[in-house]
Amino acid sequence: MTVKGLAGEIKAAKVRKTPVWVRDGGPKGAGQLVAKIASKGASFYYDHVTSAGKRDRIPLGPYSEKTQEGHLTLEQARAKAGEHAAIYRTITKDVRLHLDQQRIDHERALERQKAEREKANAGTLSALLDAYVDHLKTAGKPSSKDVASFFRIHVAEPFPALVSRPANDLGKRDFTPLFDRMQAAGLGRALGKVRSALHAAYNMALKSEKAGREAFRVFHVEVNPIAGIDTYKELSVPGERVLTIKELRTYLRGIDALTNPVMRLAMLLQIYLGGQRPAQLFRVTAADVDMDRNTITQYDGKGKRQHPRAHVLPLTPKTRQWVEELLALNADAPGIFSTDGRSTIWPETASGVAHAIGAGAYRLGDIRRTVETEMGRLKISKDMKAQLLSHGLGDIQTRHYDKYAYLDEKTDALTKWEKYLDTIMAGDNIIPIAG
Repeated sequence: MTVKGLAGEIKAAKVRKTPVWVRDGGPKGAGQLVAKIASKGASFYYDHVTSAGKRDRIPLGPYSEKTQEGHLTLEQARAKAGEHAAIYRTITKDVRLHLDQQRIDHERALERQKAEREKANAGTLSALLDAYVDHLKTAGKPSSKDVASFFRIHVAEPFPALVSRPANDLGKRDFTPLFDRMQAAGLGRALGKVRSALHAAYNMALKSEKAGREAFRVFHVEVNPIAGIDTYKELSVPGERVLTIKELRTYLRGIDALTNPVMRLAMLLQIYLGGQRPAQLFRVTAADVDMDRNTITQYDGKGKRQHPRAHVLPLTPKTRQWVEELLALNADAPGIFSTDGRSTIWPETASGVAHAIGAGAYRLGDIRRTVETEMGRLKISKDMKAQLLSHGLGDIQTRHYDKYAYLDEKTDALTKWEKYLDTIMAGDNIIPIAG
């Protein structure tokens, strides 16, 4: 087979219009280079017999007299056929299968290299936490501020090296010191919230193919490391602590004696309004106060609600006066419960105040439980307690919730509750009796 011979064969093929096969010379027993000559040109093949005794012609490429991309000169075709012959002689007679496997191995190697590059360039844990907080903000979740604070105080600040690493490079052992630190400090409630938020952030990245999660795809997360970490259930078991009348009196007097006027009013309203959730109460803005209707509105965004449910409470003359004072103190602040004019009270700060007043014997969550218990002693019904505390309302109740319903009943219940607290704070030796 020569260049001149190939040119002649191609010319002849245009006349006869039927293809012919031309063999190259060389040793036998390891396959040969062959060319299929047609009117449109020539193509090279490696012709050999497989281990099963069947003829196989592996395409090498189209012929070109001169070097051309995507084509082979005669010399290039001989070199390529020689490579195939070497495989035939030294490795296997099933050359096509061997080449297919080589291609698969190469593609897998490229995929591994790509994965390694993506892993090296993946977003950090810090970026993942920011993305999750942004997601909560976009979804209108009121918890976004609290989650951001938890991440900053319990993750980013104490573990700067951890948050600077790629999020997809971390395993459960990397997070264990974080949770152990919180456990040792007795921050059981905060620990549960941090773990839940981290778990949710990783799940967003893990399932980033879903619509609306495009921002999480840069993290290339394939495993949620938080899923394999103990839930520390022993720290998140629902509490049973209820304050005694003496402890409740000490607590009421303690918050009434606070020197910071906003913190004092915030803590008083939390319990006088029926043990409201600090995270919801402290987000109240001036727009949520309706002095014409004599109401204050919180927004309950707990659970998987797409939109927070309005939780409206009536104001008694006393609680109205306190709210008016807060409105005056925070006329230019983002919310009525601001101690610095720039941000609202963080629930953990309020919990710390309660913890200090009780000398560590109870926390703010125990106050809410105590309120619910003592309201029962006042013969306030279970349904009314649910309305006052925005607690235990079923799906049907929530779906058909009239935010201004039960205002008269709520007013009666909160008035009774206010008198009860006033009697306790006054320090009468006789335990207040429901009536």
